Amino acid sequence: MLRVLSVGVAFILLGCQFFNKTTLHLKYKDYPKNSPLKTASTLTPPKIFFNAHFVPPFYQKEFKKALAQQIAYFLKDKSAFTFNVSGNVFFSFEENPKDLKAIKERLKKTIEPNADPKSVMRFLNLQASLILECVPQTACPFDTLLIPTAFSVPVYYANRLGDNPSLFSQEDKSYHNALIKALNKAYYSLMEGLEKRLNTIENAEWL
Repeated sequence: MLRVLSVGVAFILLGCQFFNKTTLHLKYKDYPKNSPLKTASTLTPPKIFFNAHFVPPFYQKEFKKALAQQIAYFLKDKSAFTFNVSGNVFFSFEENPKDLKAIKERLKKTIEPNADPKSVMRFLNLQASLILECVPQTACPFDTLLIPTAFSVPVYYANRLGDNPSLFSQEDKSYHNALIKALNKAYYSLMEGLEKRLNTIENAEWL
């Protein structure tokens, strides 16, 4: 009976881990996904540089794809211009401060300010920028728009004190979750910033 109960608890823990899995969710605002957008303008494929040892090729591809679709939606009513998209997404690790009080203060400057400082192993920092260029520049209401973003994501210990390690993923799962959170946040932040900049020139003359 005790053995059956132990197995049941294991499945419950594994199930919680599965359903709480952090997933890539590159979403800002809804746009038609079943058919390509028909626009008068031309959007060239985004040229986004990642420090590749942090970001797997599949995630890079999905990030660029989501950027292209959302930006095309922003520009769907614009006239016959060509828009070039480029940018950078850089990641770096930051080691923890020496004491819990300092970690708690550092958490206030992350996307998860209320996290338990005892569970934080280190921080994943992101710096990204997006550049939207309109050509021919002599006719466009803007030449180049630069959208920057920067933030930190806590990387948590894989197993809390007292957890059975056999019931949980390996430690690299913690890094993976932080990476996904950072990509999701970077995408949303860049698209939000770009939309605001485009809205400031919405009354300009689009020939």
